[in-house]
Amino acid sequence: MSHLEMFEPLVALMDRSSLTELELRHADGWRIRLSRAAPSAATPASAAPAVAARPSQPAPAAPSPAPTAALVTTKAGIAGIFCARPSPDAPPFVSVGDIVQEGQTLAIIEAMKVLNAVESDRHGRIVRILAQDQSAVDASTPLFELEALEVIHV
Repeated sequence: MSHLEMFEPLVALMDRSSLTELELRHADGWRIRLSRAAPSAATPASAAPAVAARPSQPAPAAPSPAPTAALVTTKAGIAGIFCARPSPDAPPFVSVGDIVQEGQTLAIIEAMKVLNAVESDRHGRIVRILAQDQSAVDASTPLFELEALEVIHV
C-alpha cells in the first residue's frame, strides 16, 4: 500500500471520530501526520450536568462543526472551458472526498484548442468542486476547494 493510499482510511477515521491529530510512523522512517483545528468550547464541561439534571428544559443547540483545516482554493489560472473529465465518456479526474497529491491533474481547461492541465499544488482532500463540467471559466474562477493534508518524510 502506498503512502497516499493510506490517506483515505486515515481521513475517514478522523471524520468519524473526535480526533484532532493523528500520526502514523513507519519503521522505514517515514511518517504521516494529519491534524485539524480542535473543536471550540461552545458549552463549558461544567454546564453539562446542569442541563442533564433539568430534563424539562430544551437541550442546548449542538455546536456547529469545528473547522477542520484551512481550505485552499484552486483557481483556473487561464480562461477557457473547464473539463472535469479527460473525455466525455470517462469518469471525472477527481470527486469530492478524493485524496490528491501535489502535481496530480484535477481537471483540464481547454483554451484555443489547447488542453491545459489544472494540477493540485499540494496534498489534500477535495472538499468541493466549484465549477460545472464544460462551463466557461476565466483565469480567476475558483475551481476546487481542498483541505490541505500534511505529509512528513523523516
